[in-house]
Amino acid sequence: MEGVESTAPQTLGSNIASSSSQTIISQTVVENESSLNTSMHAPSTAEQTVANKVPSGQIKSKQQEWTVIEKPKQFPLFFPIAILPGQNPTEKKNHAYRQISDVPGLKSYVIATMKGIKVVKATYETEEQAVKVTQREIVKNNPTRFGKLDGISQSQDNQSQYELRIWDVPLDIEKDLFEQYLHTVGKVVSIKFNLKQLYYEVVVVFADKALEQRFKTEWVLRFCKNIFRVFPSSLTREERNHRFKYVLKLANLPAGTCASDLIPIANETNAKAIFLPKNKFSKNYEKERFAWFYFDSEQGLLNVKDKKFSYNNKGLSFVEKNAITCHICGSPYHRLRGCPEGRRQQQVQYTSDAYQSIYKRYQVKAPTVKHTPNVQNKSQSPFDYVASSDSDMLIDSQSTLDKNEHARLDKMEKNMNRAFASLEGISNKFASWVNPSNPTLSPEQSHTDTYPTNNNQQ
Repeated sequence: MEGVESTAPQTLGSNIASSSSQTIISQTVVENESSLNTSMHAPSTAEQTVANKVPSGQIKSKQQEWTVIEKPKQFPLFFPIAILPGQNPTEKKNHAYRQISDVPGLKSYVIATMKGIKVVKATYETEEQAVKVTQREIVKNNPTRFGKLDGISQSQDNQSQYELRIWDVPLDIEKDLFEQYLHTVGKVVSIKFNLKQLYYEVVVVFADKALEQRFKTEWVLRFCKNIFRVFPSSLTREERNHRFKYVLKLANLPAGTCASDLIPIANETNAKAIFLPKNKFSKNYEKERFAWFYFDSEQGLLNVKDKKFSYNNKGLSFVEKNAITCHICGSPYHRLRGCPEGRRQQQVQYTSDAYQSIYKRYQVKAPTVKHTPNVQNKSQSPFDYVASSDSDMLIDSQSTLDKNEHARLDKMEKNMNRAFASLEGISNKFASWVNPSNPTLSPEQSHTDTYPTNNNQQ
């Protein structure tokens, strides 16, 4: 018994000793881990020594050292292509190149139009190389040399040709009539139609500069119901950009509005130009329901920003040039989904389709649904587009269509609810099968399966 009595205290003491030793070991491990983590993120002794020796200002300046690479300078030279011998521009350009080909440093050599003058443009790397080229004789017995653009422009004052670029010309314009009209504007040397997205850009070269002063102040050219913006080639980049600087959008135009219809508003607001764009998404090449007005100054823009106009029983107002308007009617007060005009068009289309199957069955020609492009009176029936003889029949069919559509939507909604409920029940059953002892699944959360039970299962 003595052995037993002496064993119990030793066991208790050994347990206490072992537990205390485990506690000491765990504390040591934690301390070692924390010290290890601290040492991992802390800077080394060498780094601390360097940081203490080097001032913070020098470290900051060392991090901000950048090697700046300057953009290389270019030295462009120009020569009028009309003086060069040759049958076409390529031959003329090649003749000039042969005279300067031995001068090194040529970066680019192209034909360009600068301030209405067609020139050969040669760009060199250094000023010394450009000076050598300016001393070369290009055309025999002709004092004209390669030079800066200002010198070329002054030397070409005797040449009276004048180039004008006409924008916003629609693709469906009658070209022959438009060309005849341009001949009435001035003596035309050449006319070229360049395709630019949904429009033509017409480049017209006149034989004299009599029109230069006119189109310095006039920004548009009017032809029939169209108004085109014009840009003389003699404009500088600043003058050209100035014509796009002050712009407002006139919104909520009636359908079928032409640019010439807006001339009274342009005169009232002192606008310099009007642009009524085409709808990019229209299959029939229709015009948008808004127009951009261009002004000569910021004060002119501010003077008309809050003005309201009424045209053809439609209220027109100015908004910012990039303001979003309705894609159907051009109104700035609602979007496509809330457009009354769009809803009326949909109702008319639904109505016209109501009896198509019957007409086709008996080979009867269906009545034409006439879409009036501009419905001004909101109190009008949406079926005023249609011929009066068919209006009663179409109204009855529309009410029937509305009832059938509501019934179809209700049925679809009920079917979807049943489908979602069935899926929820399957999900709950699968969760209970995976984890039968899940205490979080209450009886209220389980859903009765809507599928019929299979009595053949054992």
